[in-house]
Formats: sequence, structure tokens, C-alpha cells
Amino acid sequence: MPNIGLSSGLCINCSDLSCDYCTSNASFCYQCANDYGVNLTDGICYACTTVDINCDRCWWDLHHCERCLLGYGPYLGNCVTCTSMNTNCLDCSGDATICGACVTGYGINGSGNCVTCVDLLCADCSTNFMVCVACVQNYGINGTVQCSACFDTHCLNCSGNIFVCMECQPGYGQVAGICSTCNPNCLTC
Repeated sequence: MPNIGLSSGLCINCSDLSCDYCTSNASFCYQCANDYGVNLTDGICYACTTVDINCDRCWWDLHHCERCLLGYGPYLGNCVTCTSMNTNCLDCSGDATICGACVTGYGINGSGNCVTCVDLLCADCSTNFMVCVACVQNYGINGTVQCSACFDTHCLNCSGNIFVCMECQPGYGQVAGICSTCNPNCLTC
């Protein structure tokens, strides 16, 4: 139950509405509500962004951020940019030293760092450098989560599956995932 303290065996309301748990005199908070952190000097809850504009969670100590906004991660209690710890990292909101998602062409390795995708034809392996989820143009995912040339030679985009074309070259139209020559009387197909 938020906003409570214990005094002489009775539950009391904390004087600070942003406080979840307070001491017996109700005025000194020791755990604040989400988005707030306690100032250990005066026991008052302040918005986490008071000390660090990129801080999202700091319940226990206003001066120690636990989770940061997207693009930032906590490091030694402060929010730092993900790229300051790992050049190709997009998301490290829980820990600046461990990346959660990488930029295009990079994926996360076992240490939480962004490294080049194993498959150089891979356009997206952002959460695991060994598993491709999208390939560059003219290539698609084969049965082993690696990129192979599209089965249909007139296919421009088969990113999800090498046997299913999503977009064909000019002069060809896609029918049930296969590129077929357009009728010469058609303006588009």
C-alpha cells in the first residue's frame, strides 16, 4: 500500500503524497513513488528529472538514477548516452554498459555489446548479431536465419523469405509471391 508509515503499531499516511513508504513521524520518506526519488538529506521526494533530465526511475536515491530514457543508460548513478559506452547502441535504458538494441548492420553479442552482424548481407540483426531478421535488397532470409539471394531473379525485395517476393523489378508484377512479366498492354502491374 503506497503512502504509508508505521507509528506505534498503527498505519499512518505519509505527509509527502509522492512518498510510498515513510518513517514513524510521517515526514521522512525512504521510498518514493515511480518517477520520484528521495533526497536522503531531507527525506522529501523530488521528480527524478530534477537532478538528471534523462532519468526515468530513481526511487531510493534522488541522486542515483536506476533507469534512463531511450538513448540513455545509467552508469555510476547518472544517465549517459548509449553511444558513449557502445558506439552503435540505440537502447541501454537499464544499464549503459549493456545494449538492448543496436543500429542497422549491428547486433548484440553475449557481452551486451554491438558488433557487426555475422551475415554481411543482413540489414537487421539488432537484438542478436547471429540472427538476421531482414536482409539487404535482392536477398531474403533462408531457413537458417541467414541471407541468401531471392529465389526469383526478377525480385527486388524478398526480405522475409527467399521464396516469397514482396517487390518485383520494373516490367514485372508480383502474383502470390512470384514475379511475372507484365502484359504489354498494361501501364502498371
